This record gives sequence, C-alpha cells and structure tokens, in this order.
Amino acid sequence: MKKSKFTLIELLVIVAIIGILASLLLPALSKARETAKSASCINTMKQLGISFIMFTDDNDSYMPTSNHGYEGRVTWDDHLAGYDGRESLSGAAKHGATFPKTIYGDDYAQAYTCASDPGIRYYGDGNTNTSTRSYSMTYMYIGGSIGETSGYLKYQGVGGKTNGGTPKSRKLSAMGNTSGTITLVENQHKKNLLGNGWQPTQYAQSYYNKYNNGKLPHLNSKSNYLMADGHVEKFNFLNTLIKTDGTSALAFINSDISDTYWDASR
Repeated sequence: MKKSKFTLIELLVIVAIIGILASLLLPALSKARETAKSASCINTMKQLGISFIMFTDDNDSYMPTSNHGYEGRVTWDDHLAGYDGRESLSGAAKHGATFPKTIYGDDYAQAYTCASDPGIRYYGDGNTNTSTRSYSMTYMYIGGSIGETSGYLKYQGVGGKTNGGTPKSRKLSAMGNTSGTITLVENQHKKNLLGNGWQPTQYAQSYYNKYNNGKLPHLNSKSNYLMADGHVEKFNFLNTLIKTDGTSALAFINSDISDTYWDASR
C-alpha cells in the first residue's frame, strides 16, 4: 500500500491553521504570564509589609523615612535592611548612593523588585551597575508643617523625604485606618534605585500623571498597593481617590487628597 503524501496546498492549509491558532493563543498566554507576574509582585509587597511592621515594632511605631542630599542618602529601604532578608547596613552603606551589582550581586534587590519590572536602572548617564527598587512610599510633606495645613493637603502619606533637616514619618499606631491607607505604590521608574533618594516617595498627583501617561504596570491600569496593615490591594488608580462618602478627590488632586487611600492622617 502506498503511503499518502500531503500536497503543497494541504501543507499550506495546515501551516495557515497553525498560524491562526498561534495568533489566538499568544494573547492569552501573554495575559496569563502578566497575571502570574502581578501575583508574584503582590507576594513581594506582602513580605515588605511584614518588614515595615517589624521595623515599627523596634522604632516606637514610626515608619521609616528617607533623606537625600547634603544630609546623606539614607532611604526607607536602607532602614529596612535587617528586616527584609538582607544583613543590616553599616552607616557608610546606608549613605551610599547605590548598591552596585558588581559588589552586591544580581539578586541583592530581590525583595524590592516586582516580577514585571524590567529592572533597568540608571545612575547618571549610562551607568546601569545599580540595584532595582520597584516601589515608593507615599509622601508626607516635611517643612513648616507635616502636610496637614492648607496648601499641603496633597502630601499626607506615611513617610517624608527631606534634603536637609530632620526626617519625619507617621506612627503606625496613630493611623486610624491602616487597612485603607497606602504605604507603598509600584514605581517602575528608571531612576528608582535601591538606596537612592531620587524616587523613594510618591504622592497622588505624581502617580496620577503616570496613570495618564500609561506608565503604571500590569493589565487594565491596575496596580498593586501595600496597605499599612500589611495586606495588598489591586486597584485602578482612580479607585484610590474614592473617599468614605463615595465621592472622588480627583478634582482636588492638586491640593487635597484627604479621606482617600493616600491619606495616612485619618
């Protein structure tokens, strides 16, 4: 019996069918891959939430702060060393501008890197010998007030950043709504370096700009947010501006985000 052979037309039809099936499957596979990365990122943030709580237990309930400039470069993640799986840092290491991969290794920033973050960071022009930080704390204004007077009601986060003077932060024990207060947001910025003071904090207005420009990670513009009690929520950014009375603070984002997820003073 002769073996049947495929004709050229039959082979082309098979190839076409395979191509159609691949085109249908690839988007689904891509979505599944991104969903898995987002889930991994949630787990990473939860682990950092535990680190925050352990830190506050040892520091009179205060959240970590960030400093930049002439007073040094000690950022919130430097303070968490010793709680996050890394060894505690020396004073010199805390004040350093970066954690070079050639010295600390490729996996040093694993606890601070979201799985969906490409991890490419620049310190200066073209210097990528740095460690990634995928997250930023919510910003509390540091100046003549702590962000709770007229004109500063858009800066009511959990931790401050200063270029001099004494850093300030919130007391975890003083927050009245820890389950509805954002501590960390995802910030996959090329200048968000572990241990560096360029992008350690974010406030609602700046995050809104990222949302508008399509620079928030994950599908459907939904990002992961670490809450002060240690659990993680996944929201569309606009949902973080909803107040307890059901109204939105979007119209006042440049001046007042009181009673939203960004308000740690509640």
